[in-house]
Amino acid sequence: MNSAGVFTIEAGHPALPGHFPGQPIVPGVVLLDHAVLRIAAALGRAAQPSRLASVKFLATVAPNEPVAVRYASVAQDQAGDQASDIAAGNADHTVRFELEGAGRTVASGMLTLPGLAGPTDAAV
Repeated sequence: MNSAGVFTIEAGHPALPGHFPGQPIVPGVVLLDHAVLRIAAALGRAAQPSRLASVKFLATVAPNEPVAVRYASVAQDQAGDQASDIAAGNADHTVRFELEGAGRTVASGMLTLPGLAGPTDAAV
């Protein structure tokens, strides 16, 4: 798998006080937000909108715990021009990802990042 970097959610993050008082853990949505941003940057893609086909949380993450983001492209049944569209960023790109913290996998799943916006994708 490729590395998309490491992030840490500081103890002062606004999502932590309610998740859970006295024994805070980083909410899954915060972990996913940071993972999507890093994977999209590594692939040179827009981070939103994205599709999350699946995700499994396997362990909790504590505040100030470093989390490594790893990803691998999922093989597409694409050939010729479509394959070059994926490489050029013009087609959706699906990846498997894993988040690792303190020597264990804390989450894994499948994520699709959009291709470049076409003329019909403009905001109305």
